[in-house]
Amino acid sequence: MYSDPSNNITNSGSRLVILDSNGVLYGTGYNGFGQLGLGTTTNASTWTVIPGVTAGTIKSVWNKGDAYGCLVVQLLDDTILVAGYNGHGQLGLGDTVNRNVLTDVTSIWGPGAISNVGGFYGFMNSVNTAVSNTTITMLFTGGVVKTCGHNVYGQLGNNSTVNSSVPVALTIPPITKLQATGLSIFALSTTGDLFSWGYGADTLLGLGATTNTLVPTLITTGVADIYSENASRFYSSYAVNFFFKKIDGSLWSTGTSTYGGRGIGTNAVELSPTQVRLPKDEVVNTIGSIAPSTTSGLSFIAIMNSGNIFVWGDGTSHSIGIADVPRNIWTPTSFKFNNIKG
Repeated sequence: MYSDPSNNITNSGSRLVILDSNGVLYGTGYNGFGQLGLGTTTNASTWTVIPGVTAGTIKSVWNKGDAYGCLVVQLLDDTILVAGYNGHGQLGLGDTVNRNVLTDVTSIWGPGAISNVGGFYGFMNSVNTAVSNTTITMLFTGGVVKTCGHNVYGQLGNNSTVNSSVPVALTIPPITKLQATGLSIFALSTTGDLFSWGYGADTLLGLGATTNTLVPTLITTGVADIYSENASRFYSSYAVNFFFKKIDGSLWSTGTSTYGGRGIGTNAVELSPTQVRLPKDEVVNTIGSIAPSTTSGLSFIAIMNSGNIFVWGDGTSHSIGIADVPRNIWTPTSFKFNNIKG
């Protein structure tokens, strides 16, 4: 099943895509801009075969964005197909016309195999009138990064704030992992160098300032992994926290401290990355998050290599599950399950 944290930012554009055991692609849910690729803009209330691809030929699928979302499919022969909202030119077709069928863009975006597709939160605001963050960022095997679409905060990384309806290949060292969380982009190079660009408020980019950055800029070196795919609050694709692990196993954070999301024991504003206050013998395996409400911060849950679980962040809705009264958790706190079976 193919879903994405961005599919349900506002509960207004939810949809699911699955690839069955026979290699047939199905979709259901919101389809207002053709993002299911069904040849219509009618919502699908039952699982419906997505036409335009031969069964058994699909390699990868990315179902991105909320109401103003898109579908990206790559075939075994590296053909790239796209469908959905294109109001900022993000599909890369040189125009701003939506596509309701899977459309071949291999000659435009490719050639090459895609490792990841990021960005494209494409949400409606609380009154369902606003469109934002419809930027596509693709990472190709070999480390090439290409971007296209919305660029008001410089998230295309091409030293401009002008939207682009054709993909831009970035000037950046070979990249091994990409986290394009809405307006702020993070990229880890093959040598452990960490870069960021785009929206810079809330100290998110980790560059010592709160200004936007129009080109990939080095944050730090010696990085082993990055985590942020789920770090996005409802009604906004501004990632409020970003996390990365250094080669010594320590976890570091950027972004807002308002609700304790940085895990540093305080709500002090920090312009540069700070180390998350975990026990020295604990190394993070993965991080997830939830948004307790549309007006709150994020609650973070980290599973360690040891199997232990730590939580921190906004606990005002009991979402963290460790406080007897609703409160923010400023320092990662061990969480234990009792009487769990299976």
